[in-house]
Amino acid sequence: MNSADYQAIVKAYTNKMGEISYELLNKALIQAARSNPYVAELVARSASEAEIREHVVKANFQAVTGNRAISQAEVNAILELLDAVSPRSVLRDLNEELRRILAEAR
Repeated sequence: MNSADYQAIVKAYTNKMGEISYELLNKALIQAARSNPYVAELVARSASEAEIREHVVKANFQAVTGNRAISQAEVNAILELLDAVSPRSVLRDLNEELRRILAEAR
């Protein structure tokens, strides 16, 4: 994993008090999930929650870092590091929203 990528993500989602904000991260990811045309396509073809989450997070991390070549393994490593900072799931709110999106599509 590229430490510059990790630093860019942490910087993008750090609140005014200088703390990493899962709320900011999830808000951005949920907004992306709701507005991304490819996510709508994934939902329409009954993709899994995991597949949609991987796309949303990877696309967001690519945009934040400017690294279009970031791999899924690197994304997963960054998420593991972020998850280690706090004992709760870093993507809990996104996961809940994806479940809502999938339920609405049925």
